[in-house]
Amino acid sequence: MKKDYSEYRPSDYEKYCRIRSDRKGFHLHTFYNRVHFYPEERSFHILVDDRMEYHTMQDLIDEDPAAEDAERGHTAAEIPEEDARKFAQNRAEDESHNSEIIQKMQMRYRMDRERAEHNRDLSCQKEGWIKEPFTNVFSGSFIDLNYGEGLLDFIYADFVTPLNKVYRRAYLWEEMLRIAKEKRGTEKHQETAEKILNSTQTQVTDFFNYVQTFRTVQDIAYASLYSAIRGSGDTMPYGLPGSELIGILRSKPEKTADHIALAEKLGVSADELALRIHLRSFMTVEYHFRSVQEILELEFTKMLEQKIRFRKCRRCGKYFIMKGNYDTHYCDRIAEGETRNCQELAAAEKYRAKIADNKAIPVYNKYYKRYAARVKARQIKENDFKKWRYRAISLRDDCADGKISLEEYIQWMEDSFPNRKKSI
Repeated sequence: MKKDYSEYRPSDYEKYCRIRSDRKGFHLHTFYNRVHFYPEERSFHILVDDRMEYHTMQDLIDEDPAAEDAERGHTAAEIPEEDARKFAQNRAEDESHNSEIIQKMQMRYRMDRERAEHNRDLSCQKEGWIKEPFTNVFSGSFIDLNYGEGLLDFIYADFVTPLNKVYRRAYLWEEMLRIAKEKRGTEKHQETAEKILNSTQTQVTDFFNYVQTFRTVQDIAYASLYSAIRGSGDTMPYGLPGSELIGILRSKPEKTADHIALAEKLGVSADELALRIHLRSFMTVEYHFRSVQEILELEFTKMLEQKIRFRKCRRCGKYFIMKGNYDTHYCDRIAEGETRNCQELAAAEKYRAKIADNKAIPVYNKYYKRYAARVKARQIKENDFKKWRYRAISLRDDCADGKISLEEYIQWMEDSFPNRKKSI
């Protein structure tokens, strides 16, 4: 539907943003995720914005009920009983579907939903408010990631499968519209432009558009973390480690004569002035993400700052993050259809290859079985057998390394416990 902005009245905040913005395609922030980086732990913490959810938008929706009425097709007071039951059933189905998605996401990411659920429950205590399911299961969640985890998660995400699924739905929908248009004939309908009066109307309309869009593309969005969220963030104060900041917060501010004199001059409380000086103010940096590309670039920059090392897995061919000083050529991912990760599978494959190429191992196994049987028959003492086994393994490794020949190893094994000669 076309929109008429001829009588639009921008808010003071919108006017301010327009003055500060140097972008041609200016628009207000939709999401405002907070991101904290912890260089010492090489990790970062994301608090996902929940402003585009029913329980956070309800106040604005109440200010502009026409948008919600247009979404339903009738006013809230006119909801038929059958439709009310249908809405309740849809909410229950959406909650169940969200629970399944949350379980899958918590297996992929360190994700805490307690704050999100608490805020929704608290908001829905207001009179007349209905507890609606989350549009995006990440909304309001805390997510902890190591440097590089979000980047690799996005790189190796499967977007093709859900994209094809959405394409098929879109094609069927277009076909339905085409058929309906043909049945209607060539009659032209005059489309009336929707008159936009203020930012509240715009925000509520954008919210319902977002809900419909996300429901359509949610399979694509949930293919990776960054395709499901957007936002901005901040860092710790410059020049102040976290331990020092905690020390300042725990210590008591000292009120000096200079503080008292300055407080009298400014007409403020000396105690408050001493506290503000004690709790220093620091410059902070905020990162504004309007696209997946921007958050990927930020994480990659932080990885370069911390000298995070990548390596390509020799088994699955995917890149992984080197952890500490542990030198490995295999990742710890569990491939689809496997029960062990690449490190474990590679170790097992190396062992099998080593056995196949090591001719000393079959010799060792042969004599081990022979002498173990003689231990059971009490022809060889168990203590002597243990000493022999330790020496046999050592010589087996020497034979594999070429320090002794296979013939020498066989001869030593044969001479270790010679058979007793039968008396004539």
